[in-house]
Amino acid sequence: MNASDLFAAVTKYSRGIIAVLLVLTVLVGAGAPMVNQSSSLEQFQSDSTAADKLDYIEENFQSGDENTTTVQLIVRDEGGNVLSKDALVDTLQLQQALRDNATVNRTLSNETPSTGIANIVATASIRQEQATELQESGAELQERRESLNESQAELQQRSQDLNRTAARLGASLNQTRELQAEYDRLNASSQQGEVNDSAYRQQSEQLETQLRQVRASATENLTANQSATFAQAFEQTRGLQLQLDRLNASSQRGDINESTYRERTAEIQSQFEQVFELGTRGVLADEYQQLQQRGEELREEGEQLAEDAERLQEQRQQLQNASAPTLPEQIDHLQSMNDSDVESTVETVLSESDDGSSS
Repeated sequence: MNASDLFAAVTKYSRGIIAVLLVLTVLVGAGAPMVNQSSSLEQFQSDSTAADKLDYIEENFQSGDENTTTVQLIVRDEGGNVLSKDALVDTLQLQQALRDNATVNRTLSNETPSTGIANIVATASIRQEQATELQESGAELQERRESLNESQAELQQRSQDLNRTAARLGASLNQTRELQAEYDRLNASSQQGEVNDSAYRQQSEQLETQLRQVRASATENLTANQSATFAQAFEQTRGLQLQLDRLNASSQRGDINESTYRERTAEIQSQFEQVFELGTRGVLADEYQQLQQRGEELREEGEQLAEDAERLQEQRQQLQNASAPTLPEQIDHLQSMNDSDVESTVETVLSESDDGSSS
């Protein structure tokens, strides 16, 4: 809700009414037919325009009780400006004094005992201040929401980067298994005399070079601790592959039965899974933990943001449905305003047209 909307709400009976309210405060009294009115606006006006406005006020500001009437109190200011801060405060204080007088108060209407330009100015300023606070809170929530979205996007990117790194490390361990299996076949061929020493040395050196390259490539962007963890998984992968190859050879030779073979194979596969966990997520364990903690923080921030947004919506609804500020609240607020703020609010109120839109 913008300032114009708020002022339109509090100045619903706008310029036509204000023309009269500038010089008077309206009191609606109960049992007023018992009081003789000796003052009217006729002595202060030379045409029927103000009288028409007074008729409008009586039609639109009456309490609804047939046993009521309207009394006009003419307000003058020694400085000649009835719209100054001091004049408006004096008007409100006069209203309060009338309400504080027990004799007068019991004759006043309960709903709208008095209405004047000072009330409209004070109410408009109060509503504007409340609306400004809500707008600032809304802007802050929007900034927090944007910041949260950015943080979530960054977290998502970090998660994807970690998963890609883990996948790359896993691929390196699979490549290690393949090279080790090829190394084991070369050793078996050498033991069976299928390759000579020169060919064996050449091929084994090539395999060792490839294994070193796999390890170096995998640990290229890792820290020292991460590299050490991967190196451990790398060596264990080679060892497990050697066990598996020897087990397969024993099975082919008939040295072990099928049941024993399946049992040992399952054990080795289980160990492979553990080693792969160590060589992938285990290498990045600290990063994954930080990622999880940050995700939890952002989740809590999101929940708090949702609660604050709901609270702000409730405050907006309360402002829309709020009753008019009490007279003491109007007096305190008007006294707290500086002269320029009062003047600005008066100009805004007076700029409202009869249909509530700015003229």
